[in-house]
Amino acid sequence: MSNLTATPTFTSTNEAFTYFIENIYPNLPSEEIRKIKHFIYDFRKKRGISENKMVSIMENYGKAEVKKIIEISF
Repeated sequence: MSNLTATPTFTSTNEAFTYFIENIYPNLPSEEIRKIKHFIYDFRKKRGISENKMVSIMENYGKAEVKKIIEISF
């Protein structure tokens, strides 16, 4: 039996950041939580946090790769 963990995939940066907040953020050391808590607060209160900042935060604590797909039909 394989012990592989599936990598979560999301349809938006907001969705990925919500996952980060719910699953990764609570398990970070206290000093790391203090460093980013104001960004988390701003995100939760919809005060605005850029996609680039969200990706940057997630990259600090794991691998985050953003792929954009544009499909055009004529």
